[in-house]
Amino acid sequence: MFSRLLHTIADFLAPPICPLCRQDIFLDASGICEACQATLPQMPERRCRLCGGPNDSHLEICGDCARLEDTPPWQVAVAAFPFSGPVRRAIHAFKYQGQLALAPFLAHRMVEEWHRTSALPNIDMVTHIPLHLWRFLNRGYNQAAILANLVAKQLGVPERTLLTRTRSTGQQARLSPDARRRNVAKAFQPLFPKRLRGLNLLLIDDVFTTGATLTAAAKTLLKAGAGQVSILTIAKD
Repeated sequence: MFSRLLHTIADFLAPPICPLCRQDIFLDASGICEACQATLPQMPERRCRLCGGPNDSHLEICGDCARLEDTPPWQVAVAAFPFSGPVRRAIHAFKYQGQLALAPFLAHRMVEEWHRTSALPNIDMVTHIPLHLWRFLNRGYNQAAILANLVAKQLGVPERTLLTRTRSTGQQARLSPDARRRNVAKAFQPLFPKRLRGLNLLLIDDVFTTGATLTAAAKTLLKAGAGQVSILTIAKD
């Protein structure tokens, strides 16, 4: 009660500033102001079970996922937003410009979308895509790890670092889908494999693009003994 009182007094003296526009205040659980709330891109009602993106087919999966040669190694993938407009800018600011104040809002919306998805598996533990040591030292933080910690707290399950990145894979953004897959092949190793056995894991990353990085990480976790892996990201590109 005392802690809540302190937060209430602090919000009265210095109202919380919207992390997207950094101009207006927000007063509700959305974590952003009404003006920014109105500009957020929305995912359609029908989503693909395997990539979390729009699905205009009559199946559970979209046309792109139906044409994949190999089925992704996860149970379900959920994305909170399309990767466009203010969401794209927010992710860029969070990931590259150190605007960590965006993390609570992003994690909150990720969990909202996770709960909104039907037929979800039970989750035993949350983990994340790791950065290579040099990338981590250069950036100073891992955005996926921050999101994973916040998501786990909201889901009421433990969060652990279960993977290490054994080599630097550079930027994936400008590579073709095939080059992305080759680039991240064997890039991950499991930490504490005994801790993984039989667990249903929720793997966190910022953006789902081709799924190459998530596939390599999920396969590593499953090979180490995890029971199931599911995917949760801020956005689907």
